[in-house]
Amino acid sequence: VQECLEVDFSELKFNDGKGNMNLRGKVLPVVELAHHFELDRDNRDLVRVVVVRYGDHVMGIVVDEIIGQEQAVFKPLSNNLGKVDGILGATVMADGRMSLILDIIALTHSFMR
Repeated sequence: VQECLEVDFSELKFNDGKGNMNLRGKVLPVVELAHHFELDRDNRDLVRVVVVRYGDHVMGIVVDEIIGQEQAVFKPLSNNLGKVDGILGATVMADGRMSLILDIIALTHSFMR
């Protein structure tokens, strides 16, 4: 994770869940998680974008909420659940809640398809 931004949704240009935005004069590819996972998008004017880097690839991920930063040990998802594109595994947070861990590499590859 490079940085977290809050931007006006109108600054993002989308086509089928994939898009881009202007980040300090450069075009940043952006993927909308709600669309990727076939969920309803939180209809707010301001959205949160997490800018991530994988190798030479930099992209933005539109999320509903940024809760904070925490170190975690993750476990792969059970074979009973099957492979979920974009999810690396899960972890139990300090407060006992379960949280899914995003697979940034898979999200980057899905964006480039």
